Amino acid sequence: MLFDAIILSGGRGSRLGGVSKGALIFAGRSLLARAIDAVSGAERVVIVGPGGDGFLSVREDPPFGGPAAAIAAGMTALGAGSDFVVVVACDVPLVDRAVDALLATGPPETDGLVAVDSAGIRQLLLGVYRRASLEAAVASHPVQNLSLRALMSDLQLSTVTIDDGLLADIDTPMDAGFHGIPLPQPLETP
Repeated sequence: MLFDAIILSGGRGSRLGGVSKGALIFAGRSLLARAIDAVSGAERVVIVGPGGDGFLSVREDPPFGGPAAAIAAGMTALGAGSDFVVVVACDVPLVDRAVDALLATGPPETDGLVAVDSAGIRQLLLGVYRRASLEAAVASHPVQNLSLRALMSDLQLSTVTIDDGLLADIDTPMDAGFHGIPLPQPLETP
């Protein structure tokens, strides 16, 4: 299956004290580098947020406008391309294994295919979407500060259950500690 990819890395990291999640190190690599590796089979990759040397990088409008605005910015930056778009957040340490599980399912017959955890919660930032369906969702909503659920509300999405450990993301210092990810120490002021 040919696909393009959007990696979201532009969050504030407010629950982590303003730390850039993409810069956190897990198993010797930054979370952003791990997300890039996870979509290495993509025809084109756009990173929405800071980072991504050598990759197309854009910002949502306005910056920190939320994941729906980030997906809209990513779709605009990608333009026309493959029939499918893989969307991933950069704060999932084992994103490579989760993306592999999604792609192994094959192309979705619906508007998209998203990961679901053991509690049945859909992980909309870990999915394979039909480009035309994602474009239609973006075109039919004002995306600034729109929730991701609202953006995707009209899409018919299939799910694939993926082990919770592969879906665990980093939102808090406790999450980082669970994965053995050290947080940068705040600078001391004299």
